[in-house]
Amino acid sequence: MPLFEYTGLDKLGRKVSGRIDGPGSGLVCQQLRERGIFPTEVHESSLVGVR
Repeated sequence: MPLFEYTGLDKLGRKVSGRIDGPGSGLVCQQLRERGIFPTEVHESSLVGVR
């Protein structure tokens, strides 16, 4: 699965960022919302294969 980088806001409005595996940006956004993160930016990482 591709690696995505994201930036978003948590439930308290704090800025958070990180990386997450997922089949596509839409499903990654859904996974983040389920974790209580409102994504503001999601894009496929240029660090493909590096973990």
